[in-house]
Amino acid sequence: MPSLDLGAAIWVLPLVGLIFVVITIWQVRASSKALQNKENALVLSLPHQYIPDSYIQGKAIHLMDLLSPAARPIVSNRTIEDCEIHGPAMVILLNEVVIASSSFEGDANSLFVEVPEKRIVFGAIGLQNCLIRRCRFIAIGIIGTREQIERAKKGFR
Repeated sequence: MPSLDLGAAIWVLPLVGLIFVVITIWQVRASSKALQNKENALVLSLPHQYIPDSYIQGKAIHLMDLLSPAARPIVSNRTIEDCEIHGPAMVILLNEVVIASSSFEGDANSLFVEVPEKRIVFGAIGLQNCLIRRCRFIAIGIIGTREQIERAKKGFR
């Protein structure tokens, strides 16, 4: 019968225990990340919260929150000041839109997309009769005619 070396057993048992602890910690972290990603996915899939206010000041908002759920994709008759306006989105400037002292994230050459006059544009959110002052646009581009783009650029610092 072979003899058992107790010296080796003393070192092997703590090593097996350490490996077990490391694997358990790794599994807990992986489960936590999966749960966090699942929670984020749930938050992102929630419907937007419509903001009906005609005057909005000092808030971080999503552009989609300004659209009535049952209406056309046009934000109209709003004054928005000192806000962060988040996309992702492309907006088209319709009637009587003033953007003043505002900023945006990104390269101006990528954020402004010029289209020919009288071109029908699908998929963009219209802005109509809006005054937007001292706002920061995040992940939002502007689509319009050359004249509309030039007018919009003047409103950004």
